[in-house]
Amino acid sequence: MTVGKIVLQSAGSLSVAVTALIMVIAQLIFILKKTRFALYGWSVGISFSAMLYAIGIFFEYNAPPGPINQWAGRLEWTAILFLIHILYGFTFTYFKIDGKHYHQIAGIFHLILIAMIWRTDIFISDQFVTRNFIGLSQPFIEPDLGPMGSFFVLYGFLACWVAIFIWVRHRDPNDHHKGPFLLGIILWTVLGIHDGMAALGVITFQYLMEYGFLLFAIIVLWIVSSRFYEMLSEDKYRIVTEFVNDGILVLQDGITVFENPACRSLVGQSVKGWTIEDFSTLLGNSEKEKLLRFYDSLVHSRDQGNSIVLNVGKEDDFESVIEIRANTIAYKSGTAFLAVLRDITEQIRKEKELKESEEKVARLKKMESLGLLAGGVAHDLNNVLSGIVSYPELILMDLPEDSKLKKPLLTIQDSGTRATAIVNELLTIARGAAIEKR
Repeated sequence: MTVGKIVLQSAGSLSVAVTALIMVIAQLIFILKKTRFALYGWSVGISFSAMLYAIGIFFEYNAPPGPINQWAGRLEWTAILFLIHILYGFTFTYFKIDGKHYHQIAGIFHLILIAMIWRTDIFISDQFVTRNFIGLSQPFIEPDLGPMGSFFVLYGFLACWVAIFIWVRHRDPNDHHKGPFLLGIILWTVLGIHDGMAALGVITFQYLMEYGFLLFAIIVLWIVSSRFYEMLSEDKYRIVTEFVNDGILVLQDGITVFENPACRSLVGQSVKGWTIEDFSTLLGNSEKEKLLRFYDSLVHSRDQGNSIVLNVGKEDDFESVIEIRANTIAYKSGTAFLAVLRDITEQIRKEKELKESEEKVARLKKMESLGLLAGGVAHDLNNVLSGIVSYPELILMDLPEDSKLKKPLLTIQDSGTRATAIVNELLTIARGAAIEKR
């Protein structure tokens, strides 16, 4: 077979391998720039697995029965095991799931399987089989399956579907990544089923899983690059908002995708991933309805500068008063809402104390005015009463004991005396003294 014929018939495998190699090199460069970004490490592993698989397909198709062909077949199965392990590492890292125990247990299991692939004929036989695929100009010669080969194919199939289940069930603040990822892994799995059927002897088209492998690796690279730039964007927000006393959060597609430290301190826990319904659990029924109405009006009207004041707590047992201001912003891949949360409990308390103080001052001024009025009236009445009290006494001195005028005059004098006592009380009030009523 000439080199030109080999390249022509194996152009797909060769292009997949070269493309995957370029992706590996590019991602290694990114890793050097962002060493703590673990997703790039797993993404490199997926691209590397795709490259190994494509290399295996290339040599398996172009090599006659013999050691090279068998080596290529074992390399393909090793690449599949690499992908399975790395797929779960990527998934756990993306969703921030602790995968320590998985890597310990699955790592040992996969190493045992790799050793069995390369050292035994359990999965891959030392016998060769010819596949006459539709669309190929020459037969495809590969090692036949060993006695446990079909179980290996089943394991790869189930492992992929479990990973799909994790992605479907897990809530992700970055849902725009979930759709492409599921598309890539489902396509790769479907093509894997196609290749598995071909390996089991079903007459079908040539092996296609390498293309699904490459597409999946490209999608993963896109996700990782997108998350990388999102992290850079978050870092910018974090630098700006880290030392702000007000709580700041960003809601996108109904989910909190960013929070600053002050927001966590204000709420008492992390709110990343919370929905508006989660926030409403912190409120009483009346305040909950107010918050939901506020959010609904914000979503539908897109008004700028909306604000609301909420009493945080259950029913009347309010713990604090929070003022929320929200605006529409462009964030990452779309529109979002930027909310600023400010604890105004102390401000409300001071305003209440100031109001009570002002009311007290107003009452004191009113009492002062009444005192001045009472003092003026008392002095005027004293001038009037001095004659009512003193003249009856002078008249009584000249009247005989049996005079009929004596009793009326005594009554007038007594009334004047009592009126004088009342006037003295008014004078005491005017001076601010307390009166003890008898």
